[in-house]
Amino acid sequence: MSITGNFIRTDESIEDLLPSFDFTTLASVILKEPEVHDKRILKGALILSHPPEISKYISFFRTYFYIIARNGWYGPNTSPIADIMLIEDTSEASLKETRMNFPEAYLLEISDADFVDTEKFRPLRVKKEFTGIQIANWMPYKRHELFVNGVALLRNHRFLKFGHLVKNSPEEIELKTKIIALAQQSNNISFPFSNPGEFSDDTEQINGFINQAKMGILTSQLEGINRFKLECMSADIPFLVAADAITPVKKHINGQTGLFFEPTPEGLSAAILEALRNYDSFSPRRYVLENTGCRHSIRLLKKALEQICEKEKEPYRFDDIYYNGRNESFLWGSDALKKIIHVIKNITEKL
Repeated sequence: MSITGNFIRTDESIEDLLPSFDFTTLASVILKEPEVHDKRILKGALILSHPPEISKYISFFRTYFYIIARNGWYGPNTSPIADIMLIEDTSEASLKETRMNFPEAYLLEISDADFVDTEKFRPLRVKKEFTGIQIANWMPYKRHELFVNGVALLRNHRFLKFGHLVKNSPEEIELKTKIIALAQQSNNISFPFSNPGEFSDDTEQINGFINQAKMGILTSQLEGINRFKLECMSADIPFLVAADAITPVKKHINGQTGLFFEPTPEGLSAAILEALRNYDSFSPRRYVLENTGCRHSIRLLKKALEQICEKEKEPYRFDDIYYNGRNESFLWGSDALKKIIHVIKNITEKL
């Protein structure tokens, strides 16, 4: 599949076209498809990781979409072709660099996690079977040993832990096997998806698991704004975050929503007990409804799109967009690029 000028050939695969690109990190969601009106293209809206890299191969796709760049991690955004940037890392240095490098872009200090759907993630009237829950992919940066060793000091308490395999690699499977074996020593952690390939990222099921716990626990130091954190808070359970975590990981944690803990097994166990002692003082769902969440974040995104349309003297038509920030919302890998190309081809044929 070769893309040159304004036409697309389909005699090559996307993987052949972009041989050095890591497709596991490519993600996109089309919020609104472009339309043709009086032989004129009305742009759609596209959330996309890696816009600069993709633009090398679809140099004309900004003709069809307003580009909303997601960073998906910490550090400054680096997407010069983006119309709107979702800012994951709101640390002073990162924001300053992004503003300096891209003065024309609309910067929104929200991320995928801030679009948590509080209608889907909500409190349920179910028994709290577990003291805490951790949902974390099986990558080393999640610091799984810290979680297991910390809750092992609380053998009279039960915990729940699971997550997905990002690349389904031997290294991830090996780490998962190692952590499950380590947890058997204290025998107070349940792994509902213990075998590779079992995990299902079903919203209703995940919300059910979260509601069975009294608190969520994150042991990462380096990552973006954690989605699991906002989902727990939306379900009205407090959240614990390591004190050495970077700015994006710490975002939204305060006296209303949770606690920080020293990144040691003893620090984690002490924070769990402190959260239990002060449980009635937390009101995380109220915080989410007042400060973040799907309705709030989509309103900010619509406003940015409205301002862009006004600036470009284009009709605004994005009142019906929806986005919940979850992995299932995205197309991943080569499927993401194939969908974009498919939409562009359909529109081009109508001109």
